[in-house]
Amino acid sequence: MSPFSGTVVSKISNPASYSGLFNIVFYLAFN
Repeated sequence: MSPFSGTVVSKISNPASYSGLFNIVFYLAFN
């Protein structure tokens, strides 16, 4: 497995890595 694939899997399996994106989505959705 390439380092890139490992990183992608790590991010997908770690929801916290998306916290910034979720914050933006929630801000746009509820304001």
